[in-house]
Amino acid sequence: MKLLLRFVPLLLVISSASWIIQPNEFVIQRPRLGVPAVQLAGETFEIVVKQTQPFGQRQWQARLQRSHQDDVILPIESERQQGAKRILTVRIPTDAHNGAYSLQLSQDEQYNRQIKAVHIKTSFDNNVRFIHLADQEGIVGDEERYTRMLQQIEEINLINPDFVLISGDIAGYGRWPEYQRMKEILAKLDAPVVVAPGNHEYRGWGGYLATFAYPYHQVDIGNYSILSLNSSHGRDQLTQSQYRWVRAQLKQHRTQVNLVQMHHPMFFRRNLIGMRDELVNEFNHYQVPAVFAGHWHSDAIFNNKGERQMLSYIFPGTKYIITTAAAAGARSSDAVAPPHNGYRLVRMLGNQIRNYSTDFDGDGYRDADSSIPSGKIQINTQADGSINIINALYEDFKRATVTLSAPADQKISAVNYGHIVQIISAGKQKQYQIEFDLPADSHITLKLRTQKELKL
Repeated sequence: MKLLLRFVPLLLVISSASWIIQPNEFVIQRPRLGVPAVQLAGETFEIVVKQTQPFGQRQWQARLQRSHQDDVILPIESERQQGAKRILTVRIPTDAHNGAYSLQLSQDEQYNRQIKAVHIKTSFDNNVRFIHLADQEGIVGDEERYTRMLQQIEEINLINPDFVLISGDIAGYGRWPEYQRMKEILAKLDAPVVVAPGNHEYRGWGGYLATFAYPYHQVDIGNYSILSLNSSHGRDQLTQSQYRWVRAQLKQHRTQVNLVQMHHPMFFRRNLIGMRDELVNEFNHYQVPAVFAGHWHSDAIFNNKGERQMLSYIFPGTKYIITTAAAAGARSSDAVAPPHNGYRLVRMLGNQIRNYSTDFDGDGYRDADSSIPSGKIQINTQADGSINIINALYEDFKRATVTLSAPADQKISAVNYGHIVQIISAGKQKQYQIEFDLPADSHITLKLRTQKELKL
């Protein structure tokens, strides 16, 4: 023991020297795609930075970036050390335009950039719409699944949700390049993306953490607090420490509307086992409106007693909602609708869920558990720059959006249907974001109109 103690000072010296010798590297842990910051112009948010050399004073520069626009400089108002992490508080300028941005943080000649990390909103509304997705595994290397996912992204961007929840099985085999490719694909979504891991992520857990940083986390979007859990510990369990974290988060955000997502369903089969009953009690206590899951590759809904609901999507208490596979193979599980790939559109007003199912068969009634089948909305850009949209769903979409382009020197005054909500200069082109209502079972064409055409 005495001999061992003689080496302790030497080990401390070597350890300290290694911090000095090794290069200072850093990475933004949050915000990033999957764990975004969603803010109003003029508000502050925190940047969490992980460093190899956590101590010492260095000058940081933070900025928001997107194509064809000048960088938005983020003044750093404060910073503090938390273990090996540096936490910077930055403020968004009041004149920053709304939309999605990449975040770049630099120090000396080094920098780290996270795509689609920050989303600026003009306002937050309690009347929200969001998309729930799950089970995209196997896209990389499978042309059919890849094409299916791109089609869904195009449809979701048209629907224009306030945010997108993705409840796990993002990658098929967990290889690091697969996660990087999936990150590039998910970055095509215009809305903020919030992710949770699934059991497939444990095939390459390091790749998941390197890409999305956190096994579980909390994100604020307006008055909504989104808890994304890791239900795949031991394949279908939560750890005690994560359960304590959930309780603390629900209590801390009890004045907000708490929404929860995880990969495993809570009931029936292939469900969460460890800590399930404790979680159900907490969700009941804090009046969580809904808990979203995937894993089954099919649709289903349950009440807070674990009873499957096949006749109506309207019932009291927390709703446990399972959504079919987005891109992986769909399966049958006695759902109302036949097996299909798709996504779920959820409409909420405050803490009340208005609807989260669709009229799958066109009989005039929403089927109890059905998600929206993908591939039923066709979006085609024509040679003249107009866009044709065919909506073959029995579902109408308010505040849908598309982007039309025209030469920068062309004097555009209006659009033939809907209205222009934003104009972005893109070199020799201008991009016009159009907002419109898309009726069920409809076919419309959107075209920009010049001042000359309006006079005719």
